[in-house]
Amino acid sequence: NETISSIVLIDLNGRQVLSINDHLTSISVSNLKAGMYIANIATDKGAYSKKILKK
Repeated sequence: NETISSIVLIDLNGRQVLSINDHLTSISVSNLKAGMYIANIATDKGAYSKKILKK
């Protein structure tokens, strides 16, 4: 198991739309517009980037 330490969401224009620096298990994206986002996720075992599609 990995512990998430931070999540940063970036839109496709390169703007940071969400930043959370907390130990968490979920985030709410209900206030974001529909579209594609990149989630930069930092954990205790490394960093990852994932594409997220909000419909």
